[in-house]
Amino acid sequence: MHFLRLVLFVRHFREAIPMQTTAMSEVATVLGGFENVEQALVNIAGRAKPAFIGICTTGISEIKGDDINGFLKRIRATHPELDSIALVDVSTPDFEGAFQDGWAVAVTRMVEELVEIPLPAKRPSRQINVLPGCHLTPGDLDELRDIIESFGLEPIFLPDLSGSLDGHIPQEFTSTTIGGISVEQIRKMGSSAYTIAIGEQMRGAAITLEHRTGVPYKLFERLTGLAANDELISFMSGISGVSVPGNTAASAAS
Repeated sequence: MHFLRLVLFVRHFREAIPMQTTAMSEVATVLGGFENVEQALVNIAGRAKPAFIGICTTGISEIKGDDINGFLKRIRATHPELDSIALVDVSTPDFEGAFQDGWAVAVTRMVEELVEIPLPAKRPSRQINVLPGCHLTPGDLDELRDIIESFGLEPIFLPDLSGSLDGHIPQEFTSTTIGGISVEQIRKMGSSAYTIAIGEQMRGAAITLEHRTGVPYKLFERLTGLAANDELISFMSGISGVSVPGNTAASAAS
């Protein structure tokens, strides 16, 4: 199943998709999957040397009741080579929820595990967070970045698909995803002035970020249509103190 899913993703996006399975057998399912998770993380760290590894559960491990968070603590204690890699576990059983639910839970878990609580004096007024729902494409994020930056603001997208999953093929092979947001950028999201959440599915992540760091949020259920775009442009102008640029007004009106 993992191989078929990986092939589907690669063919659809025409890019390398860095996925690895823990290959849970019947015996591992009954006895526990600690060794499988441990070996998978060590292999990925040694081969790809990533800055971030996400661990998504399946129905098998969820029904068994594996303590993935406890696994990760034990693995870190015995593998110092993983100290520089961010590890985030996400509960994504295939018998519960849909695609957008898994997306929302993954973003929320990254906020919980990675975003640092800032000092009050270190909250830049021009930096804002953007939590895009799974319905937005890489092209949508590019357009949003242009609009936000036209108001003199500095957006941080979580997740940021604008530099990947859009058909761009790098000159040299890479075992990790190109583009995207860095772990360091995620850590400093607590220093932003505002958070923009796009889609009801992102409300939970925005609330979690606000409770954790005090960054207020604004939820846009959609950005389709003139009314929704007018609301976004007005909000950008309000928080930035900058009048609506002419090119942005023309873009929104078209």
